[in-house]
Amino acid sequence: MFARKFQGVTDEELADIWFALGCAAARYGDPFRRHMADVIRELRLRRGRDVMPYLNHRKRSYQGLSDPEPFNPTIG
Repeated sequence: MFARKFQGVTDEELADIWFALGCAAARYGDPFRRHMADVIRELRLRRGRDVMPYLNHRKRSYQGLSDPEPFNPTIG
């Protein structure tokens, strides 16, 4: 069952949130990792267990944007 807190949030928005939380987790640690886990759990429910192809596709949409720190999060 999908989490009620993510109702009205698109898959694209969830992917964007996951990447942003990953950057915050890389910098600030544990407080953000739990939220990353919640978001990836929701994406897995919606898109199936293997969401990496989808996340990679979303990440490509960021190409060309200036990013001071390259980030490659791992799924927990």
